[in-house]
Amino acid sequence: MTITTEQDVIFQANSCVDSIITLICKGSIEFTPKNSDIFYAVGQFKPDILKQFREKTTDPTFWGSDIDDWLFENPILLWYLLKIECSKNECLSETFEAIKGIQNMEGFIMNSHCEAMRLLILKEPNSPRTERAIQYFINNWKSQDIQEISIGILALSEFDYFGYESLINEICAYILSIQNDIGYISNNESEYEFLFFSDTAYAIIALSRLYQGNKEGLLKSINWLIENVNDQRTHIYAKQMGNLLLALIAMGGGPRISLSEYEWNQELQRQKIDYIRPYFIHTSPLYQSKIHVKELFNIISSSISKSQRKILICSLYIDLLYEDLINKSEDNPDLEIKIITRPSSGITGMREKIARNVLKLLNISIKGNLRTCENIHCRMIIIDNKELIISSADLTRDQLYDEFNAGIYTKDKESISKAVQFFENLWEQSKSIQNRDY
Repeated sequence: MTITTEQDVIFQANSCVDSIITLICKGSIEFTPKNSDIFYAVGQFKPDILKQFREKTTDPTFWGSDIDDWLFENPILLWYLLKIECSKNECLSETFEAIKGIQNMEGFIMNSHCEAMRLLILKEPNSPRTERAIQYFINNWKSQDIQEISIGILALSEFDYFGYESLINEICAYILSIQNDIGYISNNESEYEFLFFSDTAYAIIALSRLYQGNKEGLLKSINWLIENVNDQRTHIYAKQMGNLLLALIAMGGGPRISLSEYEWNQELQRQKIDYIRPYFIHTSPLYQSKIHVKELFNIISSSISKSQRKILICSLYIDLLYEDLINKSEDNPDLEIKIITRPSSGITGMREKIARNVLKLLNISIKGNLRTCENIHCRMIIIDNKELIISSADLTRDQLYDEFNAGIYTKDKESISKAVQFFENLWEQSKSIQNRDY
């Protein structure tokens, strides 16, 4: 069968799944970590098969005596095991640590650098080791074989597609430039054709991510794979079928969903992005012919009014919105409010008396949860561990009304978690307020 349309890709993918299932039933493809890539692929069509695989991972005998060495030599299989979310096993952690341990100072990791780099990006995306591995690939990708280069593209796109978009395009253009007229893609000069097979399959997977399966050259390559599946040796045939299925999935041959389900998933994704993305907010006395843009004040005021469990505030000075906090505390005795500010002794002139009165009233209403710190410089508000506002403005009239101040508002869970940790550390370093501080 020659693939020319999307329907052909879908038909061939399902045919490939049937062939793999037959091999599994015959025992030709065993439930072993060495076949994690095959089960990852077929599991997208047959969840029950993937469930069986996961269940097998709970049996200590599943891992075998040589699996540490096998995964060490083939980090991509460890990547598939982690994506399958198999049961935690000591050998996975130990092998991962061993792979990290052979990285040299330049960032190079022996035993398949790009496979290990993709694994690092999955497990430790922000580590120095990952950064060095990426930089090594950027500097040396032309010296890698096509399978490694293709996995490098996948790894870079999973780490930061837009940050490396131009490089990814450059590498993809190179891969297409060495495509053979009959369809295979490889820079390997070996006489063993099965090496061309894995190179070509991973090239299709990488290129499909960029070209979304619409490139004519990819159809030529996928047809070459279909024509060159070698069933003479069971192990090689099984791996080829797994690679072929992964390539077909990348070309759009994966499981189908209805249009309504697709649209709903897209809507949920849009809402998720809108929910967690940071918003720029500001106070501007004059902005684009508008007088008194008070986004900072409005969002802070609204967030305080909606709070139910906890309010955490860092502000150098406070003479505005303190009445809202007092009223909120009175209306909801279970609401926890913690405030860190600077001592009023640092304020002089007419504002000193106001500051002292505000601190006294606040401290009484929030049950003594007001502390001072001489070194505080951040302005931050956390609401119910669900909303975070960081800005250049204190809770004062001049900074929320009359000065140019700006900040960020977000509901991103990771950012909020780190902000809470920062606040709690600052809280421990701050002093409980005394009468003389009023």
